[in-house]
Amino acid sequence: MVCEIAYREEIKQLSLNAKKAGFAEMVDSKGLRAQIRRSEREIREVKRSMISVESDRIIQKRGNDVVAGVLENLDKHLQSIEARKFDLLSRLKNAAKMKRWNNWVTDFGAKIQELKTMEDEAKKEFLEGVVSTISAKTVGENHYECTVHFRLPYAEEGRNSINVPLVFTAVKRRRKRN
Repeated sequence: MVCEIAYREEIKQLSLNAKKAGFAEMVDSKGLRAQIRRSEREIREVKRSMISVESDRIIQKRGNDVVAGVLENLDKHLQSIEARKFDLLSRLKNAAKMKRWNNWVTDFGAKIQELKTMEDEAKKEFLEGVVSTISAKTVGENHYECTVHFRLPYAEEGRNSINVPLVFTAVKRRRKRN
């Protein structure tokens, strides 16, 4: 029961922090895609302008020094647009990751709710499928440590899955005598 409450509180904090950190963009992925399309269109227009200016130089419509200045300005503008597009693509990718994370958290929460309604035997079978061993030891007069070893990795760092034991430390409180 204590773990379940801690889990709910952790999920609540993650959701609140995500909103505070500006992950509201996650909802606006449609707007990000529209901005990316605008950037791509602007990149094509700048490249066409660069070709046109270079063509003017070749047919001697404009002088070399004028063309060089115009091309330099267009190149700077092109680089800034490409940088903005890269930023938008990164934000869109992060929004997709956050959406997948939120979906996973929601699904996991639903699974926890299902576990509450399961019969004790079904809960036992579920835990036997997930947990390989549980050990407990005394770490002091009133402190205890419980270590849970999982059958499969429960966390992923980059592309490397990690399977480290989950350790809980508890304090047994003595009741006051009247």
